[in-house]
Amino acid sequence: MPIAAVAVGALLGSLLYIESAFAYRFWNESRPLRASRDYTRRTVADVNADWELYKSLEQRNLPLGRFSPVDWLKLPLRASYIAAADDVIERYRNSSNPSLSDFDWEKAKICLQHAAELNGSDSVVKGKLALSTGYLALLQNPQTEQTVARAKASFDEALSCLPRSPDPHLGLARLYIYGFRNVGRALAALSDAERLGFKPGPREVEEEADGYLLRAEQELQQAQRAKVSHNLEATRYLTLAQGDLERARNLYEPIAGFSNVSANLSRLYHDRARKELLDAQIQKTSYQRRLMARRPRSWR
Repeated sequence: MPIAAVAVGALLGSLLYIESAFAYRFWNESRPLRASRDYTRRTVADVNADWELYKSLEQRNLPLGRFSPVDWLKLPLRASYIAAADDVIERYRNSSNPSLSDFDWEKAKICLQHAAELNGSDSVVKGKLALSTGYLALLQNPQTEQTVARAKASFDEALSCLPRSPDPHLGLARLYIYGFRNVGRALAALSDAERLGFKPGPREVEEEADGYLLRAEQELQQAQRAKVSHNLEATRYLTLAQGDLERARNLYEPIAGFSNVSANLSRLYHDRARKELLDAQIQKTSYQRRLMARRPRSWR
């Protein structure tokens, strides 16, 4: 046998051995990732552990270039990440639970970050990632102007990437009520969510009622500040507060017992008593001023 043929045979054998060694090692090490991964029932630690394994396999198989078997893992792994994030988002959308902390937004965010790294051109994944980031900002305690601004920017990005989804509107509605105290914009956001197929429940009714209650309390504060020297302005604020307190009461009472509704009804009744006291004080002041205006100057 010619020496050249022997050399070629040895080289081919070596290459086949190396290829087989890579394949065998990959087959053993990738076993956890080749199994069906249901991250909806697993922890953030599990998600990150599998991601570290994937990155390690990717690095080790770089010599194989475009023949690397790691590419076979991308689609199923990415699908598992997105499914876990969707589970969090959909459970929030389809529930009436008002407690954001009962939903694993951190896991949703991490899963979507990994999915985005596997395919950075998917705008839907970007939108869901922004949505999860927005809710995480709302969970920060205490809430500051910076966290509220970050939540707003995240929900706006989600809205841009997910124009046909009600989910960004739900986040914005919550933010407008508890972050910006703007019930008008919150109602517009909830209306947009309904237009996109969302069915509101007691959580959204409570949010709307909270928005009216918070606005009424602002109006009562403005009336309190104005009553000393501007009775007409104070009366105007009290009239606005009366309307908002009634709107809030009409929304709260049918869902009494849900979430914080009973406590907020008690708060509302206290605010209504406060409003009536201010009304009485203003009427008394107005009466005294009218009496003073009728008296001859020599009596004053």
